[in-house]
Amino acid sequence: MFQKNLAGTKQIFDSIYEHAPFKKKIVLTVSPLPVMPKSKYYLFSEKMSWISSNFEKAVNAKDPVVIPYNSLLAYDDRLLVNEHYLRLAEIIQALPTNETS
Repeated sequence: MFQKNLAGTKQIFDSIYEHAPFKKKIVLTVSPLPVMPKSKYYLFSEKMSWISSNFEKAVNAKDPVVIPYNSLLAYDDRLLVNEHYLRLAEIIQALPTNETS
């Protein structure tokens, strides 16, 4: 199932990048994922390597933002701001804003 999701996401990504009428600055964010160690021995590492190499046009393709799944959020409507969301905000804020298509 995961491979089908990635293949579909890649098609959409490529279509947006090639056909959108504006300058594209796509920030790669992977979520929700269970918290897992970043080790070459885990399937997670293989998936992240595939994502980094196949979404290379994203501004942060070499280091996608990974937002881990937090099961407590399923029980409460609240905003969770943690280091992962803060990193995403920093990447977005650092993008140049004076470019036009």
